[in-house]
Order: sequence, then C-alpha cells, then structure tokens
Amino acid sequence: RVLPESAAWGDPAAVWGGAGEPAWMRAVADVDAAVETVGRVVARKGWPPKTAQRWADFAEAAALYRPGQEWSGALSYMMGKLAGVLDLAGDGGFAVKLDRTTCDVPADLAGAVRDLVRRVVQTDCVAAIETTRGIHRILALYEQVYEDRAIRQGRFSFSDAQHLLTRGNAAGGGRTISREGGAGRLHIDYRLDCQLDHWLLDEFQDTSDLQWAALGDLVDELAQDAEGRRSFFYVGDVKQAIYSWRGGNPRLFGAIRERYRAVLHEERLDISQRSCPAVLEMVNRVFDDLTDEDIPAGARARWAEVWGRHESAERLRALPGHACILEPAVRGKDAAKPGEEERYALAAALLRDIDPVARGLSAAVLVRSNEGGRAMVDCLRRDCPGLPVVHEGNASICDAPVVTVLMSLLTAAAHPGHTLARGHVAMSPLAHTVAADRGWPVSLLREVEAAGFRATLERWGRLVEQAGGMDDFGRVRLADLLTAAAEFDARGARDVGAFVRFAEAYQVRSAAASGAVRVMTIHQAKGLGFDVVVLPDLMGRAINKAHAPAFLTARDRQTGAPRWTLNAPGREVAAFDPVLRDQYALADEDAAFDALCVLYVAMTRPKRALYAVTSYAGRQASSLTDAAFIKRRLAGDVGEDDGAPATVSGLDARVVWACGEAGWYRGATAIPARAPQIEMPPAGPEAVPSRAPLIRVEPSLQEDVTLGAARLFAGESRDIVAFGSAIHRLFERIEWLENADIDAIVAAWRPASGVTEAVARDVEEQFRRVLAVPDVRAALSRPAGHVDLWRERSFEVVLKGRRWVSGAFDRVVVRRDAQGRAVGADLLDYKSSIVDDDRAMARKVAEYRPQLDLYAEVLSHLLNVAPVRVTRRILFTRGGAVRDVHA
Repeated sequence: RVLPESAAWGDPAAVWGGAGEPAWMRAVADVDAAVETVGRVVARKGWPPKTAQRWADFAEAAALYRPGQEWSGALSYMMGKLAGVLDLAGDGGFAVKLDRTTCDVPADLAGAVRDLVRRVVQTDCVAAIETTRGIHRILALYEQVYEDRAIRQGRFSFSDAQHLLTRGNAAGGGRTISREGGAGRLHIDYRLDCQLDHWLLDEFQDTSDLQWAALGDLVDELAQDAEGRRSFFYVGDVKQAIYSWRGGNPRLFGAIRERYRAVLHEERLDISQRSCPAVLEMVNRVFDDLTDEDIPAGARARWAEVWGRHESAERLRALPGHACILEPAVRGKDAAKPGEEERYALAAALLRDIDPVARGLSAAVLVRSNEGGRAMVDCLRRDCPGLPVVHEGNASICDAPVVTVLMSLLTAAAHPGHTLARGHVAMSPLAHTVAADRGWPVSLLREVEAAGFRATLERWGRLVEQAGGMDDFGRVRLADLLTAAAEFDARGARDVGAFVRFAEAYQVRSAAASGAVRVMTIHQAKGLGFDVVVLPDLMGRAINKAHAPAFLTARDRQTGAPRWTLNAPGREVAAFDPVLRDQYALADEDAAFDALCVLYVAMTRPKRALYAVTSYAGRQASSLTDAAFIKRRLAGDVGEDDGAPATVSGLDARVVWACGEAGWYRGATAIPARAPQIEMPPAGPEAVPSRAPLIRVEPSLQEDVTLGAARLFAGESRDIVAFGSAIHRLFERIEWLENADIDAIVAAWRPASGVTEAVARDVEEQFRRVLAVPDVRAALSRPAGHVDLWRERSFEVVLKGRRWVSGAFDRVVVRRDAQGRAVGADLLDYKSSIVDDDRAMARKVAEYRPQLDLYAEVLSHLLNVAPVRVTRRILFTRGGAVRDVHA
C-alpha cells in the first residue's frame, strides 16, 4: 500500500539499474565443464583429502542446485567461505582457508568456481525476482477486492484512514481527500488547521512515516506562524523506539528536529525520576560510549546521537539499591553448560530470597516472548509456591489441572468409550464423586442441556475444591473457564465436543495486578516501573544482525520513502551482490539499533534493583546476544570460572558483576503476606470479567415466547404486526394524559401511520377505548412529586458481565428528590398481544418478565438507584389491562 507500483517490485532495473548489471546475471557457459575443472585442478594441487573433498562436494552440490532446494552442508560451508574472498566480477585467482588449510586458488580453478557460485546466486536471485512479482500480483488482486468490498462501502480500519489522508491510497489514484478540491472532497487539513492551534504529540519515536505524512503539512503551517499564537510540541525517547516492526520510524524524530531547528526549542531530560544510582550505574556502563566493533558502525553512530548519561533525581540519590549479573554455577568441565531451565530456576530462587510481595515491593520478570513468559511462570509456581504470580500475556486456560480434568469430565460423559478421559477423571479429586454415582454422565449431560456449560462447570468445580484439589492459581483458571463457558452459552449451543474445542483454543490476557510478581514481555513493560526487575531471557539470538528478513526494501535515507522491494534471498547469496549486500548491512544496522532500544527499555524499568540472569554460553560461542553484550561491557571476556561464588536460596551461582548493596531489600518496609483474594464469580452472564469480549444482548430477545409455525405464517400476521407498531406510535405521543388532546394526536398520526385504512380504523378505535380504562388513565397521568418523563428513550449500555445492551424504553417516569437526584423509576412497556382471559394474561406477563427485568437493570444502572426502586408494568394495548411485573 505504501509502494503500489509494480515496477518497484522485483524489477531488476529498479534494484540494480544504478549499479550496472550484476555479475551473477552473466550466463554460465558449461556447468559440467566447471565441475570437471574443479576436480582436475584440485587433484593437481595435492591438498589434504578433507580439503579436496570439500571442493568436490561443493562442485557437485552447486551443479545440481535447483530453485527452492534446501542448501546442503557442503554448499553452505563453501559459500560462506568464498563470500569474503571471491569477486564474481573478477577474473584472477584468490586464496581461501578451508579448515586449517589455506588454498591458493589459481586462475583456471577460480574461473570454474566463479561459474558454479554464479549459478547458485543466479538461481536464488531469479527465484527472488519471480517470487516478488508474484506476491505483488496477489496483493494487487487482494487490494482491488478490498477496495470494492470495504473501502468503497465506507468500512475503514485505522490504517485505511491513514492511507486516505496520504498520497498512498489506491482508491484515489494517489490523490488525498484532505488536499484535493472539487465537489465531494473534504478539506480536512483546512478544518483541522482552523480549529486547532496547539499540537502536542507524545511517544513520537514510534510515529510512522504514514502518520507523519497525514500531519506534516499542518505542522508546516504552524512553523510559519509569525505571530507566535500557535505551537507544536513533540516528545519522545528515541532510545525507546521498540516498535519499528510495526511501522515506527525513529529517524523521524531527528529529521523533524533538523527541519524546524530554526523555530524549535529543544530540551533534554537525562535526569531519571525512577531509578536509584545503582541501577543507573549499570545502565550507563552498558550504553555509554559504544565502541564495540561487533555493533554496526551506523547503529553506534545513531545511538551516540540520542544517548546522554543518566543521573538519579535528587530525591533518589540516597536510595539503596543493587544491580548485578548472576549466572548459575557451571558444575564441571564435562558437565552440560547451564541453559534456560537453570536460568529460570536461579531467577525464581532470587525472588524467593527477596520475597518482594511480603516486603511490599513491586517486582517484574521481563522476557522476550509469551512462550518464555509461560515457562517462567511455570518455574515460579513450581519453585515459589507461596508467591503470587501473574502472567501478563496471552495464555491458554488449559494450563491448570482443574480445567483439564473438567474437560476430561465432559469428554468422558459425551464419549463413554474415551478411556483416556475416563482414566484422567478416575485419578483426579473427582474420583470418589463419579464412583459413587454410576449415572453421572447422563445427569451431567442433562444438566448441560438444561442449565448450560457455565452453571454445570461451576458446580463440578466446587466439587473439585471441596475435595482439596484446587490452589489459588486453579481458582483463577476456573474463573477463566467459567468466563469461556458463559461466552459459549451465549451462542445457544450445547455441543460438548464444540465446547471442549472452544475452551482449548480460548486464551486470556491476565490483567495488571498489585501484590504479585508480574511476568511480561519487555514490550509490555514499556512505560512501567518496578522496584525489582529480573531479566532471565537475554541469551537469545544475536543483536547485531537482521534475522531472515522477508523482504529487502531500499528506502530513501532522508525521507524514508520506499524505492524498491525484493523477496530477500539468503544472506549467503546476497554476500556476492554489492547492492543486496548493502541492503543487508542497512538491515543489520536497523536491527542492531532496535535491539539496543529493547535492551535499554528492559534495563530502565527498575527503581531499586536490576538482576540480569545469564549463563555461560560455552567456549566456542561467538554470537553477540544481549547477555554477551552486557557482560562484555561490564566485565570483559567472562569464562566459566570467572565471578564471585554465591548461594541464592540454596542454588550455587556466580556474581559476574555487581554494584550497590546486595542486601538492600532487607531494609524495605515489610507488610504481612496475604493470600490473593480470588472470588468465584456468581452464576449467570454477569459473571463474565472485564477482559472478556462484549456479549450483545437485545431486550426484545429476552421475551420467552414460542410461536407455532401456523401462526408465524398466517395471512393475518402482517396486519397483527402493523397494528402493534401503529398503536405503539400513538401511545408514545402521549405526554401526560390529563393534558393530552386525543383528537389532535390521532389526526397528526394518521398521515404518517403507513398502515392500511382498515388497520388504521382498528388502531384508532382500540386506542380510544383503552384510554377510557381507569388503570390505563392512571398509568399515563402525571404522578405527584418531582418527576421526569422519558418516552421512546434509546440506550446503549454495558452491564455487569460485559453484556452490551441496546434498546429503547417505551415510557419511564423518573422520580426525583428535592435536590433533583433520581430516587426511583416507574417503567411502563406497551404490548399488543392478544389475551383472552386472566390465565392467558398471567402467562404473557411471565413471558415478558425477562425483558422487563433487563430494562429495570438498565434503569438501575443509568439512574444509579437500587433495583428495588424500579417498578415494572405492562400495558396491554388490546383490552387496556395494566399488570405489575414483580421482581
């Protein structure tokens, strides 16, 4: 959408046009001859057998290589070795080191090798070109359908709106609705420019080029305001630009500063209002004066532009704290090096020692992914059973024994032959319950059919708890399961298999919680602060390289606008092409800068203590991970025996680097440990917690009414419906009956009634007759006291249980006290049902009661009055009866 031109997608002229034809495009004359030359010359050179075999395997693999084929180890090894020494455009010999042998390659062998390498590079680059063109064709077709089915029908996403305000939209052929004149065009810029004098943009480091394109012209206008009545303010921390992956352009911050430097006043904020000196000592030493050659030079230069040494605010300078790198001890020379499990166990031991919740300290464990978060949470729940833990990420609800056993219970009831499910139940706390009642499967299914999954699972969940089979986490997950069940019940389905699949796929996002250790991703932690932060997930991939980018996209380095894009061939292939090699270098620069930003965000969350939990990576480790980077910056090259021995809650560890007071937390104010207060939600839809999606409820559907097919399709049914709507419109025209001019009301109604003359006569006759009934007259007359009258008042409201209720009250009298505060309400609903006797009337009142109950709940919510203060009555417009609906 930002680069719609097909010529920019995989067109060799766009990619390589400025650099001349790449060397790999030259045709390979004779592959078989190249293979024969390699064998002959290598045999003549007399290199060691292993080296000679390397050449032979490479020649065979290159000759047989086809598009999309996975690279063999022989091909990968040799292409990697040749990338730094072989120039495809050259014609002379070269030298390359294979294993421990330096091979001086003569010109004839070099020519054959160039042919073979050229064939491999050509195969992958041509495939990349064709793939890119194909992807563009598919996306163009999709965009065309999307334009027709969504955009042209006025259905926009947030991204769509941005495109329509910029020059990238396909619907306008590059024109924008905000800057084009002519009929039907909206002068959005003009309207915003006239109404808004002051523009304040926060978190600007995450602004995208598309977003700025929509606002840039407006800021230009502000910058030219000679009278100084208007202002533009933007704030951001480019060191926290962690959303480049979703379009954010951190370069915009500096580019705009340069563009408006003559009129902007700049202020830096390097005084930390969050962290104590010990934490900032670690931060400064890691990020100040980056000279590490393994970080791309461009990334280091960009970091130097935005970096400034941090200082604690004066109120924090005497605050004790601690920062360190901890590692699990290496057991011995032959022992396996510690991995993720050992790091997570050490992090759990550290939190067990500090006991942050009991001391009243906020604590967070920051990880890279939701998968890492789940593993960390499992470790904490295993190793720290008394420590409240919340995983603030998407999680399956089937990670607790109580949920899995209830799923097995349902499965066993629906499928008696499912021996695994029955065996699971037999080994659970429900074993005695099911053993004592051989008919439990039938009764459970009947309960599901009658009451739904939620009520059924709540009852069985309480049986699990009574049997002693539930901990605090189990109670949380049972509540989540009941939420899922309430959502499923709202569909009206009772299929056990469908529900089990629904529950297994159901995910929840845990809300922020005080009084618990919070496990979350670094991205989720942005903007937050904690007394204690533990970083156990720093041993991932290298931070100085782009990891398998899907596309290489060349951009204008000044404006950021894309120029061309290409489905990325492998890094080993790109190494032989200067244009692609440069794009990979730029991608590496961006990736390294992004990685520095993410690490910076992680390390600046703590107020009082920062613990980086890493592990020995091995003697041959060369990848510059987060852990390797901070260890190199703080402690230099760290071996397996370096660091001070330590014991953390019984685990052997090493302190690789530290500053501050290790026992800082012992002086923290202690508060009594308290078990989390987790309440089981009550039965019914109101139990659904706030994280669940809204459940749409229409009051008219609450009527417990069943119509037979004969009545539904009867010829007179249309007149019945028309009568009900028409008489309803008449009643809504009455304010207070004692002051109403009935003749005028009927006269005004008739022309707009939209019904046949016969129906109109019937409606008018019935209307006048009903108004003569004393109960009706009383219901429509003004009561004593301070009151307001609502007629046909529409509402949209979200009630407890995330129920989204839409509807309209027919008639409500709101009772108020002398100060105007609502103290109660009288709800009157019009029904045109045909009722022949008192028994039929009572049956109808019972049928309509759910609807009136819901209306009363809405009124209680809107007026902030107790439900008992809302009376409910039905006025039957055929016959003129008024009946109370008791709560």
